[in-house]
Amino acid sequence: MLAFVFGVVVSAAMLAAHLLGGANNILALIVSALVITFTLRPIETWLTNTTDNFLFQKKYEYKQIIKAFIDEVITRLNLDEVISSTLKLLSETLHPYASGIFILNRVDDKYQLYQSHGLDDKNITFTSESKLVIFLKKTRQPAVIKQIDGIAGVNPEISSEMSKLKAVLVLPLLLHDDLTGFIALGRKKSDEDYTKDDLDVLEDLARTESVAIGNAQLLQEAAQAERRAAIGTMAAGIHHEIGNPLNIINTKIQLFLLANQKGHYKDKSKEEIVKECESILNETLNQANRISGITRKLANFAKPSKEFKPELISVLEEVEETLAVVGHELELGRINIEKKIPPDLPRILADRREIQQIFFNIIRNAAQAIEGTGTITVNADSTADNKIHIEVQDTGKGIPEDKARRVFEPFFTTKGPSKGTGLGLSIVRQLVWRNKGEISFHSRPGVGTTFVLEFPRGA
Repeated sequence: MLAFVFGVVVSAAMLAAHLLGGANNILALIVSALVITFTLRPIETWLTNTTDNFLFQKKYEYKQIIKAFIDEVITRLNLDEVISSTLKLLSETLHPYASGIFILNRVDDKYQLYQSHGLDDKNITFTSESKLVIFLKKTRQPAVIKQIDGIAGVNPEISSEMSKLKAVLVLPLLLHDDLTGFIALGRKKSDEDYTKDDLDVLEDLARTESVAIGNAQLLQEAAQAERRAAIGTMAAGIHHEIGNPLNIINTKIQLFLLANQKGHYKDKSKEEIVKECESILNETLNQANRISGITRKLANFAKPSKEFKPELISVLEEVEETLAVVGHELELGRINIEKKIPPDLPRILADRREIQQIFFNIIRNAAQAIEGTGTITVNADSTADNKIHIEVQDTGKGIPEDKARRVFEPFFTTKGPSKGTGLGLSIVRQLVWRNKGEISFHSRPGVGTTFVLEFPRGA
């Protein structure tokens, strides 16, 4: 680079000398010296900055960026967001060739790769017998490949396992003395080593990341528990929904058997009897399919979501699916449902099961807010700015002003201590944000509450 700078400066000096060729040589030398003096440093500075940017060697700003992120990530409650935003931050500040975050799966006691950048094998796992895992648990310190290679008695398999990850640095994620995961970082694109300053700020990040991941996992588990609890409270509705078609099947078969005992079919032709049997069997099949549909909807609702799968979905269809699950509960409470959703409403790009959970929680909250008879109205329409606007309005008791600002806080509830965990709306907001939507509400005590959802239109 210095040779290039020197060449540029000499060229500038020669050009100045050439332009002053008609003047005396002393003047030309003076001008050349001035050109060198005033151009050397700015050109060198510009080239240094440009090269630093190109080779990812900025050493100052990244610490402030990571520290700001540490303060912010602890507030996130979505596991995917916590991990993806962390990897994005590391990629944009430290510029490793590869990076990945491993999380402990407690079911099979394995550390699984949750997300990564630059790793070819996405199915890498580590058991608790892994030498790297044992090292992280025992030392509770980062594994730095250059240091490990130089420590006598350290198992060489650790270096081998790190090489599989393209990692030169592995940071443990520790929560309450438990290794819940680890962050693997590859060689920097600048070819610089990770410095002590790097390690200091990265260890701070790892400590905060452990807490953020733990919180997100707890909320995820609580969300699933809330779904299961909701299914439990709908036992009467499930019995009713399945009981009706079962009664129809039972009645049809009993009537046929009774008619046969009384000799009703004695004088019937074979064709007439077959036709009667076909009619009964067709009705039985229809009702069995109805039962199958009900149980499938309930099973899908209770099943935990393993991955985020956005697809084009109809708001009308998802509202109707949700009402099929909670409909009988609303009927028992003498709550009327009104839907004002155009059948040709544009679809939204979102995860189907998460949208169902959003509608389920909001509609059940609306029902629980109504004392005695009342109405829940679900409106939806498209807006001029390419969004789908959805409102769920109830004629319930409303939310007091002093409690309204805390509605989305985890574990805050306006219900009695035995009637809710206070996680429903907190989970709803996380799911809405994850599907690139917005949620708000307005409420008048004694009049009712309206929750407003907005999602971008699907492509």
